Amino acid sequence: MTTKTGHHDLDYVFKRNMWKLARWATISVMVAGAGGWILIFSLTNNLVVAAGMAVIPISWTLILVYIANETAIKKFWLLAKGELARAALLPSECVHKATIVDNLGDKLDHVLADGGTLIITGGDCYPICAKDYGWHNAVQKFLERGCHVVQYAVEPTTEADTVFARLDDEYEQFAYRKMPPPSKWGEPDAEAQALLNLLRRCHPTLAASTDGNLKMVWLERDHPPRTTQAYNCQYWSPADIRAAPEIYDDMHNLLNSAWTAIQVGDDADTTKSLDAVH
Repeated sequence: MTTKTGHHDLDYVFKRNMWKLARWATISVMVAGAGGWILIFSLTNNLVVAAGMAVIPISWTLILVYIANETAIKKFWLLAKGELARAALLPSECVHKATIVDNLGDKLDHVLADGGTLIITGGDCYPICAKDYGWHNAVQKFLERGCHVVQYAVEPTTEADTVFARLDDEYEQFAYRKMPPPSKWGEPDAEAQALLNLLRRCHPTLAASTDGNLKMVWLERDHPPRTTQAYNCQYWSPADIRAAPEIYDDMHNLLNSAWTAIQVGDDADTTKSLDAVH
């Protein structure tokens, strides 16, 4: 079940307006049919003829509704959708249960339309190798688009580790930051230790456009292992990040701090340095 902070989510807006269009079309057809029947009956005084002839105005009304939907109305809404997205007016939302593909896919497409940076955090990283799930394809799509992708993995499964290692080999702009086991950590302070433990199930995802004008944050506060479902999630839109840039910056610094606190030593040379990461 999804709960949202407002009724300006684009999916909601389009569904609501399609229902309005359907009601408008139904009423138009009923009015046209009734008006045509009354007019023809008044001229012919014959119920059968009037009923038959009423098909004509109904048909013309249906044709006009179809033309309106396929031209002016359809183009208007497509334009409105594109302009809203590019202007970064997608609102924030809180979601009780979500998946990154279903709830974040379109939002990432808007921000990373022309490339940019995607920073992902995972625990066991099950979604990247889940069967019949589109996250692997989505990540690869962004890489093909030229995006820089940084993947933090706290305790990746063997399957996820294999996928990330392959992407790391194939794409120069992919950085795989696999957290070593605690036995190989340096001596992070208590705060860093708590943060590293938190990241096992609490997963931020950050995205920024190439020019840095569009930034967004997705936070899964509880993502259990071996599932694509996450709980108590929150999305901050580019408009929110413009108003409060510290939301993005704090999340970004948090991940860097966790990675630095481990003091990975010899493992560090297996991780690419992405100067382009915002």
